[in-house]
Amino acid sequence: MAIEREAGLGQEVGSNRPGRLSHCPHYMRLYKTFRKTHLVIAAGNMFAMAATSLHLYYVATKLCSVTL
Repeated sequence: MAIEREAGLGQEVGSNRPGRLSHCPHYMRLYKTFRKTHLVIAAGNMFAMAATSLHLYYVATKLCSVTL
């Protein structure tokens, strides 16, 4: 964040272009690591939401099949 702040970048919403920092090897290594980590976490969240939905469906079908 300090590198981006110094270069005047990082305040754009929805943009993932490194801009003038694309020539800095240290920043690009950090940037790529962050993007990979963000991708893995986002995929994990999607998997968790799908698993939760399937479990909710499973529990709902079991509750509906209970006779009183």
